[in-house]
Amino acid sequence: MLSKRKRNWRPNAYFYVVMRGNNRQNVFSCEDDMYHLMRCISHAADRYRHVDRIYQSRYFAKEVDTPQALLAVSRYIHRNPIETKIPMVDCLTDYPFSSFPSYSEDTGSSLTCMDTHSILRYLPPTFEKTRSGYVSYCLHTIDELLGMEEYMD
Repeated sequence: MLSKRKRNWRPNAYFYVVMRGNNRQNVFSCEDDMYHLMRCISHAADRYRHVDRIYQSRYFAKEVDTPQALLAVSRYIHRNPIETKIPMVDCLTDYPFSSFPSYSEDTGSSLTCMDTHSILRYLPPTFEKTRSGYVSYCLHTIDELLGMEEYMD
């Protein structure tokens, strides 16, 4: 039996957590359930100094090795609810199981594991290096972004 290749772990790396049921069904019956799970995960990670995956198996992992790639992946993840064949929501802020609302609200995130500031420094010159600038960046289509001269520099 071949063993799986160990993931290359680094401190301060960004991780994306996928929580979906079969056939993309909602896993949680209400928003409070999802927040409760996230608080439990955060608490357990802090308490036990856990830094590796917590699920039995992983779907895939690919290293994001440039700031521009990190920004593109973050935008892609946040846009998933509106980019599906049948959009799950009309507005990104309406999707309850995403960190996107943390960027659009003045209050920031209530989750201690959320950092909504670090990625802002990677925004293209066309966008303000603020959370509202990030929201604007995510709301643009890829064609709109590629059409911006400043974005291509």
